Amino acid sequence: ATGVMATSGANVYQVHPHFVIGLQTQGKPSILIDGDSIGGGASATNGGWVTQAFGSTFPTTNYSIPGTAYFTRATPINVKSRTAGFMYHKTVILALGMNEIANPAAATEAYILQRIALMRALGLIVYICTITPKTTSTDLWATSTNQSTTADDSKRIAVNTWIRAGSSGADGVIDTA
Repeated sequence: ATGVMATSGANVYQVHPHFVIGLQTQGKPSILIDGDSIGGGASATNGGWVTQAFGSTFPTTNYSIPGTAYFTRATPINVKSRTAGFMYHKTVILALGMNEIANPAAATEAYILQRIALMRALGLIVYICTITPKTTSTDLWATSTNQSTTADDSKRIAVNTWIRAGSSGADGVIDTA
């Protein structure tokens, strides 16, 4: 097809494939990583901690999107495009970060319930990670003594307590915090 792709202001739209699908010869299950910048490995040159933890053992597809809180982007078109690739996996790791804590803990928990219910309805095995803290530092993180958590850490702790209690509906918890 030919033509001009529409743009909106400073936004530039790119067209690219979601997946390049092939057959595995080793018979290992593939893992889909779903989350925000923490799951995506933002600012990391190695694909982030989730890819590093599982990538040498299992094939991974990282569907994480850095930026604003993941659940605020849960528009119907976003959900449809993000879940299209889920059928090629059996296991998903939901790796959310501090972006999710912008709203009250109850709102974050409600979103997590909704997201995991969708994944489970698709027949996926779901693991959820606890949310790691966001810190500030007076010595560029050279020592832990000079670090402190941000003001909204109490919401993160509340959500993590809820996740650890098994309330999310996930098949398992990966405690990263």
